[in-house]
Amino acid sequence: MVFSNNTSGRVDVSDKLSIDAAVGVDVVSGATQVLVADAITGATEVFETRHEGALAGTYKVDSRKTLTGQVVMSVEPDYRTQAFSVGFSTELLDQHATLTGSYAFSDEMVGLADDSDFGEAIRGHQVDVGWSHVLGRRTKGSFRLTLNDTRCGPEIGCQANPYRFVPLNAADLSTADADAQPVLTLRERHPDRRTRVAGAMGLSHSFATGYAIHGSYRYYADTWDVRGHTLEVAQAASYFGERLLLEAKARFVRQSAAAFFGDSYSIDSYNAALPSHRTADRELSALFGANYGAMAQWSFSEIGPFTRLSINLRLAHLRYTYDHFSELPNRRAFIFGTGLGAQF
Repeated sequence: MVFSNNTSGRVDVSDKLSIDAAVGVDVVSGATQVLVADAITGATEVFETRHEGALAGTYKVDSRKTLTGQVVMSVEPDYRTQAFSVGFSTELLDQHATLTGSYAFSDEMVGLADDSDFGEAIRGHQVDVGWSHVLGRRTKGSFRLTLNDTRCGPEIGCQANPYRFVPLNAADLSTADADAQPVLTLRERHPDRRTRVAGAMGLSHSFATGYAIHGSYRYYADTWDVRGHTLEVAQAASYFGERLLLEAKARFVRQSAAAFFGDSYSIDSYNAALPSHRTADRELSALFGANYGAMAQWSFSEIGPFTRLSINLRLAHLRYTYDHFSELPNRRAFIFGTGLGAQF
């Protein structure tokens, strides 16, 4: 079970400067089986808490130019991250186009809850460039390009899980020492560098006042030979003077597997070299995903000290199919959420 509590707020320091702050606490509890001995005797209990804080600022240089900055810190028993980003946006072509850009740096440390000596450093750089253009009175197009380069330590590599092990099958045991214990699993290990590029384009159109649709396509590629296609469609409608807002979304993903992915790994004998890169991460296998969701929000005006008070309900269904992942060939989930927003 996952319980998530998040609180955020904004303060307008001046007409040009505003500050946003957010604090979140996630509590995870449950039990899981892993590919080690305790999977035979019983599941491993899991209970941990994650704390996260974010501070962001927005500065309006003038009516057309804006600067932004953000700092994020997150801490949990075996993982910590600190990241900062800076960005800008400027309106061009008589406010018919908007150019945006940002740079982000992240510094992470992955550890083990039962081994204080284990630590894997991860450092990443990301650059985003975006362009949006008003194509007509009711139509708007957009494009975004993202470049990311991540470098990691040699122990487990980038985005690997130190608790995750992959199965190893030895086809020939005749050369093994009689007193040797058979090798059943190996800790997951990814390459220590990953460079990614993604390009996305979108189109939004308003058919009438209070009703609009949006569609987008995104292509992804990286140095691990993962290729991905994402298609998303959404629609939104408002009623009763924008007091009631209804939204519906659908998202489809198709992805190829990483070059080193395998459902299991085999060696000819115990004297053979072990695979240098291996993974048991289903998200690096070939997959297809579909996500459908809807949201309803009702807003109130001038209630007590609030200029606007809103409550929303969200429901989503997701399904993923993993072509070559025998441990979990299909995954389904229903997600329900509710939220409360207030403006002073």
